[in-house]
Amino acid sequence: MVVARKQKKYLPLEIDRLRVRSFLEKHFEFENPTQEIDFLLRHQRILTLLPFCAEFIRASFDEDLRLHLHLLNEGRSWQTLFIRFDAHCDWEKYKSFTDSFYDHIFNDFPVESRKLNIDLNPL
Repeated sequence: MVVARKQKKYLPLEIDRLRVRSFLEKHFEFENPTQEIDFLLRHQRILTLLPFCAEFIRASFDEDLRLHLHLLNEGRSWQTLFIRFDAHCDWEKYKSFTDSFYDHIFNDFPVESRKLNIDLNPL
């Protein structure tokens, strides 16, 4: 006798969350996946921008750098997604990188730049 296995049925939101997670998992780790992914589902342009941010950061520091996403959530109207990472750098490299990163983001993506930030911890 063959017993059929029950397949798990996913709701559309769960499917969207899985898609976002699989899209970003090679670039980022999530501190609170549900919050960060739900934020990204509401801000699709930030979602598409994140892999390019990861490449820019890794090209500036280290290809094997671990990047984390963290949502600063102070209510739905005041949310900022942080890209957190530790990197070996001195003050000049830190300043040069942050200036370059923010110039690029603010000039090319002015709307998204209000919801995206970096948290670089120099080692």
